[in-house]
Amino acid sequence: MLENKPELLFHYTNFVALEGILFGEGIRLCCANEMNDKLEIKHFIQMLEMAVLKRCEIESRKDLVPEVKTIFNEERDERKNEVVYLVSFTEWEDDAAQWERYGNGGYGVSIAFDYNVLKIIRTDDFLMCNQIYYGKNADNHQLVDDIYDVIKGKFPTTHDFDKREGVFDNVWACAASYKNPSFMSEREYRVLTLPTWKGKRFDKLGELQTVTTPSQIKKCLYFDWKKKCKEKQIPIETLVKRIVIGPKSTQSIKGLRKWLRENGLEELSGCVVKSESSLR
Repeated sequence: MLENKPELLFHYTNFVALEGILFGEGIRLCCANEMNDKLEIKHFIQMLEMAVLKRCEIESRKDLVPEVKTIFNEERDERKNEVVYLVSFTEWEDDAAQWERYGNGGYGVSIAFDYNVLKIIRTDDFLMCNQIYYGKNADNHQLVDDIYDVIKGKFPTTHDFDKREGVFDNVWACAASYKNPSFMSEREYRVLTLPTWKGKRFDKLGELQTVTTPSQIKKCLYFDWKKKCKEKQIPIETLVKRIVIGPKSTQSIKGLRKWLRENGLEELSGCVVKSESSLR
């Protein structure tokens, strides 16, 4: 449970992606295994294993160590082809580091989404909206209790899981919301699918699509946010609060507003602003 929920979440991107989000199929969710930080999920699972091993030592149950290693190896092998699809946002508005890393070096755009509305419209497609967990270890993560219970054969577990499968489903789901502490300054959130299991997807986003990006060919899913706003009778300007032109972009506010009006998004033309970042 978040104590301080953000009012807005910002998605930094380029103008080509902006066109796709506004007039194409919607927000693109990419496969975690095809992203630059694809090792994050594996690292989180390694941290959990280390935390459970530490628990065995603290509880003087070194006899359980082989079972811990066996179960984690079995789960990794069983789930080695299972993935999630995700898209990233940040709490940071008009942030120089975000512009450089994700906003096409400052030549792109940032789209501000209302956090509460975004959470409402993602529910029907079985998407999660998670704040990213940053940590050097997982010693205090609640899943350590449940995995330790699994190792001991104790069911239901501390947090009421009846089966090992359910515990490790949650391990893989939580892993997709982890990043190394070196990225803590990004204050990231993710909209993401539940992990696949034995090849089955649990989201409602339709068929996988293959897309070409400047760096690679990717498998992705699309979240049609305009369709969901319409279904829930939510005006799109209630969701999209700002479209911010990057600090290095030569795109004019007037020109972008005209483009929106000409393409049927008059209601968003008033939310266009120029970055005030000092990035040059």
